[in-house]
Amino acid sequence: MGLPRGPLQRINTRAAPCLPLPTITSAVDHRHRYIMMRRVLLVVVFLACSCLLFGFDYLFPLRVPQPPHAFLHPGRPVILSHRGSRSLNPENTILAFENSLLLGADVIETDVRLTKDNVLVCFHDENVARTTNGSGIVRSFTLQEIKY
Repeated sequence: MGLPRGPLQRINTRAAPCLPLPTITSAVDHRHRYIMMRRVLLVVVFLACSCLLFGFDYLFPLRVPQPPHAFLHPGRPVILSHRGSRSLNPENTILAFENSLLLGADVIETDVRLTKDNVLVCFHDENVARTTNGSGIVRSFTLQEIKY
């Protein structure tokens, strides 16, 4: 028959698999592990006590509080100024916006359009014919042409 095979005997010219050696731990390693476990335990105890004292929702909020809307006042309607106070001043002008705020408006609605030279202007209609003596769309004019 043959010789009994031991852990160091070669089989097909390969060495038998070796098990890793156990790590040797010192007293310093045990002390370090003990200190770390105490720190983790202290953090867990602190969080548990905090939850009991202050409430779980205070430390870990489940919902984000939303700020109240500045223009919504309970008990009265919201006053919206469309194009400023256009019956008292030319529409979509700074004067119309200031006057509507003085009259108590909460919100001012306006329309913003781009000119030919890519400048933003307050203009309600796409066509300039209703509010000026010209004709055409706002996009076809430069800022200087709209001003004068």
